Amino acid sequence: MPEFRHYTFLDETIAILRDVSATHALKMIPEQPVLTEPRLETFDRFEPEIATRLARFGVVELEGAFTRHPLQFKQRDGGSAMGTYYLDDGVGPRLHWTLPGQTGEHPPVLAPGSLSYYTSYRDPAGRREPPSPELIAAFRAVVKTMKRHIVAVPARGDKVWVGRETKRRWDAGEVVIDP
Repeated sequence: MPEFRHYTFLDETIAILRDVSATHALKMIPEQPVLTEPRLETFDRFEPEIATRLARFGVVELEGAFTRHPLQFKQRDGGSAMGTYYLDDGVGPRLHWTLPGQTGEHPPVLAPGSLSYYTSYRDPAGRREPPSPELIAAFRAVVKTMKRHIVAVPARGDKVWVGRETKRRWDAGEVVIDP
């Protein structure tokens, strides 16, 4: 799964998402882990509601001209969430953005977020298809836009991408990054 990892606080991530969606005319679909009906709201432009939803569950799917198939859902047939639905993210294609995580410790520890896409998708009939050149190009373009908001810093012999405010707080010892 090709991915671009980064470390940012939620407000930085929201600013990046706002820029990415506007620059690339991408639709945003904030995920929810448990759905009472097989439906998720799609946003054509950034709305404050997106930030509220991402604060609760930090995953958003991005759709664009590269998306060939509508959202598909599966129903849980067991467990405590039996009868509820979840997004089948193997149908698409879509860009999948998992926001960085943060512990409640002091100082907080940031886990990486990532923008990614699958190396193959299913169509609604279940046939596998590779990512299209349009999806790959969109991934690269979105990463380029993200890099306008973040900086590369050395960490454990490698480089990691962090938000500017995250870097300031990291340098001040106010946050720990878990590469």
